[in-house]
Amino acid sequence: MHLSEILKKELAAFSKRAKGKELDIVETGTIRGDGENYRINDGWSTLTFAEWAKENGGQVTSIDLDVSTAKRVLEDRELLAQVTLMQGHSVDVLSTIVAQAWGHVKKNNKGVPVSLDEGFFDVAFLDSDNNGALIFHEYLVVKKIVRSPGLIIVDDVDITSTEVVKGHEILPWAQANNIPHRIIERAGDGYNTGVLVFQV
Repeated sequence: MHLSEILKKELAAFSKRAKGKELDIVETGTIRGDGENYRINDGWSTLTFAEWAKENGGQVTSIDLDVSTAKRVLEDRELLAQVTLMQGHSVDVLSTIVAQAWGHVKKNNKGVPVSLDEGFFDVAFLDSDNNGALIFHEYLVVKKIVRSPGLIIVDDVDITSTEVVKGHEILPWAQANNIPHRIIERAGDGYNTGVLVFQV
């Protein structure tokens, strides 16, 4: 199964559980290239999310170091209205969103913040770079702004691979701490890998 199929299936199942609620989605890593020879699996999840939002409502926030190609591709496909592109380092941008979220916190009777109100997003998709430490850091930050119930999805998780290392920190951590998760096998460009799904 390809990534786009997996994402559509996860969004449909989650939307059904949420009684058709419009979904707010955040992703790290966006469209990085275009043209007919470009790998469809490299950051093109943005198109899947944008098409979903156009058909079902909701909004996509897509974060990357360079969003210029994504903007052009989304404009060409008339999907830019569904996506807010944010340029910068993923952890920095997510941390800024978390800081903004704390302006909307519940406070106890002494005015002390006790929790984020409802979070900002229903679904987070982490796919910024082939760097296990970065993906784990993104997870720890994004977990603070994903609503419950919600989904956090990590692409390219293969703990046995020496080349695809996105899951090398987060998966052992989840297993050691009994964090409920599942892995869906997916086809890549000439390789197989996994998609890690956490239900929040």
